Amino acid sequence: MLKFISIKTNKLSKKNILDIIKLKDMKWKYGLKKQQIFFKKNIKKFDSHNMLYDKKILVGYTCLRKLKFKRNSRSFKYLIFDTLIIRKKYRHLGFGDKIMKFNNKIIKKQKLTAFLICQKRMVFFYRKFNWINSEKIFKKKNIMFYPEKLNTKIFNINSFVELFKS
Repeated sequence: MLKFISIKTNKLSKKNILDIIKLKDMKWKYGLKKQQIFFKKNIKKFDSHNMLYDKKILVGYTCLRKLKFKRNSRSFKYLIFDTLIIRKKYRHLGFGDKIMKFNNKIIKKQKLTAFLICQKRMVFFYRKFNWINSEKIFKKKNIMFYPEKLNTKIFNINSFVELFKS
């Protein structure tokens, strides 16, 4: 039985964190201790952790990191889509599609624009879920954003370019 959960960092249990760290270490083999250090250093208390469980097994995970930047005395909030991972034996079975639909629902609920940086080979995957490739703006990187239509009163994509230029 599949179960989707979205939890803010400050509400995660120790078991949730351990599940996340173990799943990430299956892909990025830095060791559990380094994964834990990274988590403590980079994940803030109001970031969202979107998890897909099959019974009690964490099979999919994404982190939506809530950030903001200031420009001309205005503050803009946005989400960075971080760490999409599906447990190896569950790949190519539609679980990536399921968690992406769940992620989009969470992003819409937060009423913020989300950005991600991906490998060129992943652009098609994200396009399937209405993420827009902004390659024409950023040229060197595959930066994508969601939702399709940015609220230009709240957010100006051109003012955001400077964050990704390096």
